[in-house]
Amino acid sequence: MIGEKNRMMKRIIHTAAAAACAVMLLCIRQPVSVQAKNIMDNGDFKFMISDDGSSAKLISYKGQSLYVSVPAEVESCPVTSIGAAAFRSNSELKELEIPQSVHTIENCAFEGCTSLKKVQIPGNVKEIGDSSFAGCTSLTDVAIDDGIGTIGKYAFSGCTSLEALHLPNSLDYIGDYAFLNCTALSVPGIPMSLKYFGGYALENTKWMNSQKGEFVSVGDGILIRYNGESKVKSLPDKIKTVGSHCFAGNKNIEQIMLPGSAVSIETSAFEGCTSLNNIYIPSSVSYIGSRAFSGCTSLSGINLPNGLNTIEENVFSGSGLTEIHMPPALSNINKGAFAECHKLETADLGTSVRKIGEEAFKNCDYLKSVVCPQSLREIEKNAFEGCTRLTRVEFNGDTKLAPSAFNECPNLHYAAFYKNPTGVEENAFNRTPKLTIYSDNNQSLNEYASRNGLQSDTLKNLPLSDENVKLEEENNDEGMFSSGYTFLTVLIILADLSAVILTSIYILFIDPKQRRRRHDKALAQAAERRRKADEKYLSEKSSGRKAPPEGSTNQKRPAAPKGAPVQRAVRSGQPAQRPGEPKKRPPVSGDTRPVSRPRPTDTKTFKRPPSGDTRTFRKPPKE
Repeated sequence: MIGEKNRMMKRIIHTAAAAACAVMLLCIRQPVSVQAKNIMDNGDFKFMISDDGSSAKLISYKGQSLYVSVPAEVESCPVTSIGAAAFRSNSELKELEIPQSVHTIENCAFEGCTSLKKVQIPGNVKEIGDSSFAGCTSLTDVAIDDGIGTIGKYAFSGCTSLEALHLPNSLDYIGDYAFLNCTALSVPGIPMSLKYFGGYALENTKWMNSQKGEFVSVGDGILIRYNGESKVKSLPDKIKTVGSHCFAGNKNIEQIMLPGSAVSIETSAFEGCTSLNNIYIPSSVSYIGSRAFSGCTSLSGINLPNGLNTIEENVFSGSGLTEIHMPPALSNINKGAFAECHKLETADLGTSVRKIGEEAFKNCDYLKSVVCPQSLREIEKNAFEGCTRLTRVEFNGDTKLAPSAFNECPNLHYAAFYKNPTGVEENAFNRTPKLTIYSDNNQSLNEYASRNGLQSDTLKNLPLSDENVKLEEENNDEGMFSSGYTFLTVLIILADLSAVILTSIYILFIDPKQRRRRHDKALAQAAERRRKADEKYLSEKSSGRKAPPEGSTNQKRPAAPKGAPVQRAVRSGQPAQRPGEPKKRPPVSGDTRPVSRPRPTDTKTFKRPPSGDTRTFRKPPKE
């Protein structure tokens, strides 16, 4: 479990680093198109004055002072905000004073001021922007007066010297990763006024590392972390909000029961909980944040609370849902809400849905039919793109269809319009070759079908069921699978037979020839070496070369007395004839070259010399 937590921490840090880079890119200011008369430059500070002259924004600071006090006004205009990246990467600044006139500190305003140690933020400031003080590694003293309502994403992330911070009671929003990696930070008290506490806002801080309980909550019942290992868990009654990323990536949890006090489930609360297969959500819950159940591949069904008004972006994307029933109060299904739900077969849209967002049901491969309620006013682009098994869609109200709303639905056969629609955009049914549009003989729909190469018919001819179509498609799929499987099997058998035949041919015909060629080549090379050696010897003998010095291995030995046994000349480094060995053949008289003969264990036979060899061989004298 410790290793799993370490891996989880690494993923959190990597994700946070990637998100921080994205925020930094967003903080790079684009050129602002303003008239020169609105810019006020007094040397150290540069301001932009509003068109009506009611306020001014500090947009950059070029000075080198260690202690900076931001002017309260310029040209009789109050300075109400410190612009994005105004002091960014100023390595000289140590202490900062912000006037009461400032209401907003924008994104990245003091990011990377590595020497900044002390800052006083007055209560008139309502918002501290994203990454405003990120990476201020020397910052130790931050005073935030009562009145501030929002601390943005990464606002103080990476302030490794920050040890204590008092959060005012007016604070109601702390963004994701706000104090990430403030390793020395302790928070004396988190106000009860908080309505949103961002994911990993206090991750890798001294305060968070000291929380050892099973549940970690802040403010008024905001659950921000679960440290347990149970597979089945009921949350405490005091919990009102399941915080952002609270259970994200938990592979153990299988069943969860939320208490009746719960009112909201925040962003990515259960994202990536691949073992989660059952969750009870009470009717008191009125908000489910984006990606709350994204990637919950074991979650096959869920009962949405009756008070839910909107399904946010990507709430169930990539989950294992097989069916979904919209609650009666639901009015909006936002972008990608059920995208990539490859097991989803039934989607009951309820009675009050007014809009289906972009890619809401994209690539729901097993979705078979869609009945749009009378309340539905708009289906945005690519909402049902890639629903390859969708065969029927019915429109009971005046519904506007955006381009590619039903793109790439190759098995869509029936589109029934029970009311005349006000707008069906071109290519709304793109790449649906089998589609027939049924209406009450609506001229605009008939013309649309004609323009796009589709068929049209009247409602009275609409088949009541598409079971035959589905069975036909299923049979075709089975036949295709069966034929494909048979073809693959035959292909594998042929490949095996080919391999056996080729191996046999190689062993029987090719390999012996290669071995014979290699043997003949070796013999030819040996004969060539012997020929060259004989030519060299004869040339040296005919040129009358002086006798080698005494002691040389090539020195001629005196002839043996008549009748004495003939000894074989022994090369340097070779052993003499051993006792018991067969008698060696004596050299030819007058030939002092060493005689090389096969060893007794050598069973090779000597062949006749090749044609063209002009050497003469003398018979040895008889003993």
